[in-house]
Amino acid sequence: MEIADVINIVLLFITAIGVFAAFRQISISNKQKRADLILKLYQDFSNDLDMQDIYYQIEYGQFNYEPNVFHMSENEKKLDKLLGQFSNIGQLYQMSILKSKDLDFIKYEFQVIYETPGVQDYFQTLDHWFERRQISHKKFQPFRDVGELITQKNYNGK
Repeated sequence: MEIADVINIVLLFITAIGVFAAFRQISISNKQKRADLILKLYQDFSNDLDMQDIYYQIEYGQFNYEPNVFHMSENEKKLDKLLGQFSNIGQLYQMSILKSKDLDFIKYEFQVIYETPGVQDYFQTLDHWFERRQISHKKFQPFRDVGELITQKNYNGK
C-alpha cells in the first residue's frame, strides 16, 4: 500500500465523519424546530382567553351542546377557534412535521376535548350540515383523527 492510498483512506474516513456529523446536526436542528413549533402552538392556546374559557368549560364538565342555544353564540366561536387550533396541530402531525413524541406535550388537552360528549355532538351536527351541502370533507378532521389516536393509545396503556 502506497502513501497515496493511505491518504485516500484517511480522507475518506474524515469525509465519512463529516457527513455523519452533518446529519446528526440536521437531526438535532429538526428536533429543536419541532419543539419550538409545538411550544409556540401551546403558548398560542394558553394565551388566548377565548380558547382558555371554552377549554375550561369542557375540562370541568360545564360545556353543553344545545343546538338551539349554541349556534351563533360566543361559545360556538370559541369552540371553533379551539378546534381549529388543535386541527392545525393535528395537520402538522399528519404531515409528519410533528412526531408522536412531540404530541406528548399536549395529548391531555387533545383527549379532554375529543372525549367530551358535547364536542362529539357538535361534530355530528357539522357532519350532517356538510352532507346536506354536499361537502365531502369533515370539519376539524385532523383534530378528530389525532384525538382518536391519542385516546386509543392512552386506553391501551401506551
